[in-house]
Amino acid sequence: NNFQYYYSWDWVNENRDYLVLLMNFIHLFGYTDRHCRITLFSKKSELDIIENLFTTKTKASYMTSTSFQCKQMNARTRLLAYKNVLESFKIRLEEVIEWFFNDYINSAFGLPSFEIALPSKNSTDAEKCRSIAPELEAILKRFGLYARNGLIDKDILPWIQSEKFQQVPSTLNEKYVYGAGPEFDRALYYLCSDQCMLAYCKHIDKEADSFFELLLNENIEQHHIPRYKKDSLTWLVDNRFVKTDQASKRLLPTRKAHVIVDLFENEFIVLTKQSKGTIDTIRAMERDRFVRFGSSLLAEPEADYFSYIMNNEKYDNALALRNKYEHGDPICDEDHRDNYSTFLILLVLIAVKIYDELETKLGVR
Repeated sequence: NNFQYYYSWDWVNENRDYLVLLMNFIHLFGYTDRHCRITLFSKKSELDIIENLFTTKTKASYMTSTSFQCKQMNARTRLLAYKNVLESFKIRLEEVIEWFFNDYINSAFGLPSFEIALPSKNSTDAEKCRSIAPELEAILKRFGLYARNGLIDKDILPWIQSEKFQQVPSTLNEKYVYGAGPEFDRALYYLCSDQCMLAYCKHIDKEADSFFELLLNENIEQHHIPRYKKDSLTWLVDNRFVKTDQASKRLLPTRKAHVIVDLFENEFIVLTKQSKGTIDTIRAMERDRFVRFGSSLLAEPEADYFSYIMNNEKYDNALALRNKYEHGDPICDEDHRDNYSTFLILLVLIAVKIYDELETKLGVR
């Protein structure tokens, strides 16, 4: 399939504030969603069942589905096109990123400059790739030091090891919500799986992708559910994932069900982005061991995505771009441009994640 994306040249031209130019990766290009969850990582919910069955992989393989590969290609294409537009206005994307880490976080949040230096315009793509990875690691090292100690002591920076992506800390407690345990898996199967028989109802002459979708879009009552499915429905009702509207007698998903579906579709939830009612629901689900909390700069699936791209520490099919350039592995000349675009995407994502966290924690001055 061919995809075409249209963006307003005039709008970008009229809004050249560097912060706006950086936030365009969220609001125009969708690198993250409105909750600042990175959208580019591989999601189980996007995996085609046939593709899952017939793809050769190991337990240590990262899921590189067709959907995932399309997302990577689209992200690189948008970044390259955006870079060209900015350069037509005499603005380099690298300068925008440097401004954020070297100037903006100090003026807006009071953090000291991260003092990063990105590749120059005259460097070759291969040289750019070799020099940009250490800058990304330096950013995470500085932020980790700030998150742990509330300050960045430059005297001890040289003695601190690089942060693993999964271990870069957050300044926020209970930042992320993840599904946990067999009861979560059971709720996920009943509500979200297209293989669960609850998704099929003879009363409705339509197919639904899940029981949750069926409840949202159709008028389903208890007596429409066959006897052999009753145990599954009873479990959902007893655990307050489904309720009966007293007036219409229609079965409806509860707030707890919406939390399960959010976790199915996105693999984690940002707690601070939720309404008070949803936060209360999530805390009750944590007490009942349906979910667990985590606190890190990157959510676990986001950190796995960074690990897949940067190193081969976790995945046997990793791109391991950082390692390849550090160790001088042979790389085709035509691949350097795409690889540099991928490095820039990671830098943009780190900038956006740090901005969102500091804004949530401190507010902008």
